[in-house]
Amino acid sequence: MSTISDKTVTYYQKIASDYDKWFLTPMHIVMDREEKEGVRKWVKESNLILDVGCGTGRMTSFLKDMGFEVVGVDISRPMLEFAKSRVPGINLIQASADALPFVDKSFDSNVSMWGCLCHVDDPYLTLEEFVRVTRKRLVFSIYGYIAYRVLLRITAIIRNPQNALKYALGGRNVQIPARYYPIGDFLDNLPNNVKLVESSGVNLIPMILPNAMGKDSNFISISQDLDQILLKLPFLKSGAAVFLVVLDVIG
Repeated sequence: MSTISDKTVTYYQKIASDYDKWFLTPMHIVMDREEKEGVRKWVKESNLILDVGCGTGRMTSFLKDMGFEVVGVDISRPMLEFAKSRVPGINLIQASADALPFVDKSFDSNVSMWGCLCHVDDPYLTLEEFVRVTRKRLVFSIYGYIAYRVLLRITAIIRNPQNALKYALGGRNVQIPARYYPIGDFLDNLPNNVKLVESSGVNLIPMILPNAMGKDSNFISISQDLDQILLKLPFLKSGAAVFLVVLDVIG
């Protein structure tokens, strides 16, 4: 049985047609770049990759273009319809991230980006399911607790003044039905049959850039370069909007 709430499923069904518009804002442009570069780095030794929470197929398309054989999974049928148009001929399956319809060790690597694990009630149960179907490596992202509970509300007035009050008053990010985890606590509770390879922060400075800034602005590239320097500092890393986590399967 899926632990993904009906609210989350309904939310992603409703926003499917507008989902890609998020990636026109500075924050999401940098997030997209950094997550794809992380995936490129960590799945080099793979052949067959599972993309869990594939959404509209942004990462699925990226992996296919790199020459990998890819299967995309998402719980939202409308999101998969957009993915089908983006990546013709790709194998796309509607399923829940915590109840994958594959036999054990079906894939070399398992990739799950843009906070898929933050949309399930039990991320560790879902991780165990990821491990079950994976032979070698897991690469996934989770939303940063400090960023989504504090920093994004403080910087909302800069990014989007019209939505600033909504962000400021929300007990959680009112736009996205998601859970946020302090990275240290999250990593302390990983399944026993995985080994932590890498945990890196993504997206700190771009959180303060206005949404209206053009996608080709030099400020976006400058903020990305600055991010890569600042997020190496432990006391700043905890404020990242996203954490990219890499695990090796050892069991």
